[in-house]
Amino acid sequence: MQLSLIICLYNSERYITETLQSVMQQTMQDFHLLIVNDCSTDKSIEIVKQFFAKNQRQYELVSFKQNQGIGYARHFAERHATTPYLMFLDADDILKPDAIENMYRKITSDKD
Repeated sequence: MQLSLIICLYNSERYITETLQSVMQQTMQDFHLLIVNDCSTDKSIEIVKQFFAKNQRQYELVSFKQNQGIGYARHFAERHATTPYLMFLDADDILKPDAIENMYRKITSDKD
């Protein structure tokens, strides 16, 4: 596995299901899915857990004990990930089905 897809999550209950559906529809699935919960106070985490109970996929969920902000969450994810390539996806974004595959192909084809 060469790529980590990272979703930093904070109070995104309105959008996270659609975001996760777009992740599940990717043509390339060989990536580590890391979800960093920045102390959400809504039902975001329950929605994530319910989604993956119905849609089998490995993922890692890390939850902070207090809100740290998006900059901290992304920096944490950079240090925590073990893959050479990282891709960040906001919790309210929707990917086209071939987005990860296309970006991965592009970055691995460029030697610089």
